[in-house]
Amino acid sequence: QGRPINETTLTPVVRIYHKCDEDPKKDRGFRRIQFQIPSEYVFNGRTPRETYDMGTLNLQLIYPGEKREKHFVE
Repeated sequence: QGRPINETTLTPVVRIYHKCDEDPKKDRGFRRIQFQIPSEYVFNGRTPRETYDMGTLNLQLIYPGEKREKHFVE
């Protein structure tokens, strides 16, 4: 029988919570952005084959899909 090459069903993401450029007088919660890790960087083992470079993120920008999180605890 054959087996799939990628045996994991994980969909890893990186979530970043921040308050960059927020008015401290307004409590609108944390800004949350989320980035999905491409499947070719997901490895079921102890040592990854290759690391994923997200590059440099500018947290002053408003990203597509950005949300607010009021229940995040620092």
